[in-house]
Amino acid sequence: RIVTDITALAQRAWDQLDHADNPFVSYEFLAALESSGSVCTATGWQPHHLALYENDVLLAFAPSYLKSHSHGEFVFDWAWADAYHRHNRAYYPKLLTAVPYSPVPGPRLLVRRDDPRGPDLRRELVHLALAECERLKLSSWHCNFVLEPDAAALQIEPLLARNDWQFHWTNCGYRN
Repeated sequence: RIVTDITALAQRAWDQLDHADNPFVSYEFLAALESSGSVCTATGWQPHHLALYENDVLLAFAPSYLKSHSHGEFVFDWAWADAYHRHNRAYYPKLLTAVPYSPVPGPRLLVRRDDPRGPDLRRELVHLALAECERLKLSSWHCNFVLEPDAAALQIEPLLARNDWQFHWTNCGYRN
């Protein structure tokens, strides 16, 4: 299913998903982005979340957006957009699975904690994203700042991996 308003999901169902206690993929954070108007069609972040259900039980979810620009993604694909433009093709809208306005890595293909089909469900979300791109005639799908379980599910044709570097500081018990 495509979910255009995260509050259409029951928080109880969301809490069954493994979001690695990452605050940027918490129900509260994503709902606040929507209710505040930070993500909406006018800001270029139209909610278009991917959800997998079985007998009305939420099994998997990917926070996704139809993007009309590349602002707030922290992945600079302006050259791709320019190449499309030079060939009279539309780069936007595109589908993006990510946390809006944040380069923080974390889970993007969320699956139920108690479901042993986790890797398969992640792959099903990938196939749903690709099907949505085809159905809506979108230029592409991007899934940004993923963790290893998601990266493994993304290793399929016709997807291309993009690699980059981030530097993270860890407090090793320093008091000041």
